[in-house]
Amino acid sequence: MIIKIKAEDLTKVLSKIKYIAKSDKNRPELGSGLFETGCNGITTISVSSLVDSAIVSISAEIIQDGKCMIDIAQLISILSTMSGEVEIEYNPDNSVVWIKNKKTKCRLNSLDVKKFLPRINISDVESDFIISSKDLKEGLQKTIKFVDSNSNAIMSGVCVNVQNNLVKFIATNGSYMSIAVRSVKDEEFGRSFNFVLPRASVANILPMLNGNEDVYLKFNSSRCCFEFSQVLYCTGLLEGKYPNCEGFIAKEYDVDFSVNKSDLKRVLERISIVETKNDKHRVFFTVKGVLATIEAKDYKCNDVLELVEKNGNDISFVLNRLFLEDVISVLQVENMRFKMTSSRSPIILPDVGDTYLIMPMT
Repeated sequence: MIIKIKAEDLTKVLSKIKYIAKSDKNRPELGSGLFETGCNGITTISVSSLVDSAIVSISAEIIQDGKCMIDIAQLISILSTMSGEVEIEYNPDNSVVWIKNKKTKCRLNSLDVKKFLPRINISDVESDFIISSKDLKEGLQKTIKFVDSNSNAIMSGVCVNVQNNLVKFIATNGSYMSIAVRSVKDEEFGRSFNFVLPRASVANILPMLNGNEDVYLKFNSSRCCFEFSQVLYCTGLLEGKYPNCEGFIAKEYDVDFSVNKSDLKRVLERISIVETKNDKHRVFFTVKGVLATIEAKDYKCNDVLELVEKNGNDISFVLNRLFLEDVISVLQVENMRFKMTSSRSPIILPDVGDTYLIMPMT
């Protein structure tokens, strides 16, 4: 196999799939990508792990057809030192890959292509839908922080819940929750279903979603595939029934107030400086009249913020600072709104079309 391609173009494509290609001392082939020349000057690069796989296509000048396996991390490192056109030449007789650029030559060893892990695919599609790349990326970004990263169960992923023409991205660890709502492309879409993407799979697909193209999703009970702009990404799904998180959202609230998001963020930054490990990240809120007093444990830091708006009674409650900072990091609104029925009830924090929830601490 011999192909010619710009180093910058190849690096850009490889950066989309490099997180899937992770080598293991017992399975070194997992760190390599399968390069295959095709028709019309198209070369495909495939990577595969034990749970997901991806195929990307790129235009290249094909001097000689063929295929080989190249370590993705090593190739990216070499390409980062080069510019302009590079030539990738594979000799099957000695399993050597040469990366040539001007007067520079770098040698890499290639594994046997027979060792490449079979790609994940779907033969029996149960349902499908189309969503814009922008909406898919936003939905996943707004929920990935909220999954239970310490769990191996169903809540260690992002639930994708499709109801008619709306897609809800839901994640929770039991103490806080995110629900991001976006639309499918078909306004008359009338089906309902859901599946749960593993957290690692969400992290892997996010770097691939950079354009405004449409993404076609197809799935069955165990797998899901994403097709868009010369990319095919497939992953296994988590098994089990995701909890009904929306059942925690009340229809009416006894307390409803707003504070400036930037002001609250600075308060939490000061509290993070003075708190200790024994404080368990507790932040004490006291809402009285038109003011909110926000304190660290044992009164190490005390701030008073003027409320932007308030409806209902005065109230005191305790929140986890880390959970609150995660919500602030994804909120689009300028003024942060708190809605609750009591000091021990779930606290709802609405955003533009999205909803976040934090359980108070005792």
